[in-house]
Amino acid sequence: MVGMYANYNMIIGQVKSLFVNVIASLTASVGNLLVEKNKAEARSIYKSILLLNSWMFCFGMISVYCMIEPFVKIWIGGEYVLSKFVLITLVINLYIQGVRGTSNIFKDAAGIFYEDRFIPFLESIVNLITSLIFVRIFGLAGVFLGTITSTMVLYLYSQPKYIFKLVLGGTYSEYFRVYFMHFGITLFICLVTGFISSLIVVSNVWLQLILNGILCLIVPNMLYLLFAIKMPEFGFYREKLKNIIKVRRKSND
Repeated sequence: MVGMYANYNMIIGQVKSLFVNVIASLTASVGNLLVEKNKAEARSIYKSILLLNSWMFCFGMISVYCMIEPFVKIWIGGEYVLSKFVLITLVINLYIQGVRGTSNIFKDAAGIFYEDRFIPFLESIVNLITSLIFVRIFGLAGVFLGTITSTMVLYLYSQPKYIFKLVLGGTYSEYFRVYFMHFGITLFICLVTGFISSLIVVSNVWLQLILNGILCLIVPNMLYLLFAIKMPEFGFYREKLKNIIKVRRKSND
C-alpha cells in the first residue's frame, strides 16, 4: 500500500511543485507592497493572487483526478491503481495545501513567525489524532483526511487572524466570504468535469489518457474563466496583460 501511494505521491508532488514555484516567485513583490503600508491595496493583491492560486490548483487537482489512473496503468500496471476514495482525498489535499500558499507568501513577506509560533504544533497534534482515528475507519484515505482536518486550523484561525486581519487590515467575514467563494467554484467545476469524464470511457488506455487530458485542459479553465471574469480581482491580470501587449508593440515599432 505504501508503495502504491508513493507512485501517486511522486506525480502529485511534481504537479504541486510546478504551481507552488509560480506563487512563491511573488514573495519579493509582496514584500515591497507591504513596506508601502497600503493595506487596502495589499488586500486587493492578496485576493488577486488567491484567484490565480485557486485557479491553478483547481486545474491541477482535476487533471490529477482524471489522468492519474490511466497514466499509472500505462506506467506500471493496473494493479497499482488506488481506489477512487483514496484518490479523492489526495486531490482535495493537493488543492487545500496548494491554496494556503497565498497566505504563506504574505506571512513570509511580513515576517509573521512569532505571533503564530504555536500553530504548527497545534496543527501537528490535530493531524496525528485525527489521522489515527480516521485510518481505523477509512484505511489509507483516513491519513489524508486527518491532514485535511488539521489544515483547517490554518484556514479557520491562523490565516484570518494573523494574515488577513493583522497584516492586511481585513475582516473575518470578508476573509471567509472570499475563500468560500473560491471553494464553491472549485467544487462546482470538479463535479461538472468529473461527471463529463465519467461519460467518456474507452477501452484503449492511451486514448483514455489523451481524451481526459483534452477534457481537463478545456473544461475547468473555461468554467473558471467564466466565473473569474466577473470578479474585480480579474482586472489586475487584465491590466497586466494590457501592459505586456503595449510593451511588445513598442518594441516591435
